Amino acid sequence: MTYYNTNELEGEALKKANQNTAGQEAIVLEFFERLPSMRFSPERIHKAVLPHVPLTSVRRAITNLTKKGLLRKTKQMTLGDYGTQVHTWQLNWEEGRTKPITRTKPGEAKPVQMELF
Repeated sequence: MTYYNTNELEGEALKKANQNTAGQEAIVLEFFERLPSMRFSPERIHKAVLPHVPLTSVRRAITNLTKKGLLRKTKQMTLGDYGTQVHTWQLNWEEGRTKPITRTKPGEAKPVQMELF
């Protein structure tokens, strides 16, 4: 489950929350897949693809995708919206590979064809 049920939702409300969370993760991952060599902060992703959800939802999606091994936190930092340095993330690359790892179905991964970018 990718939704952290801290407010103890049940039934249809919980089901909808899980669906929303999965959809947000898919949108964030697709954004990274379209720009596989780029690094982005949560604020940048929020503005670019999910401006209608709270920034914390974008951060949760990034955390979940990182835990699944699809994204990786980089050492590169950038100036965040509140004037402090924030980390950036990028599509995860396996060591020794020349193509980033991406999904075919939830939970699966395959190399991206760099020629398409």
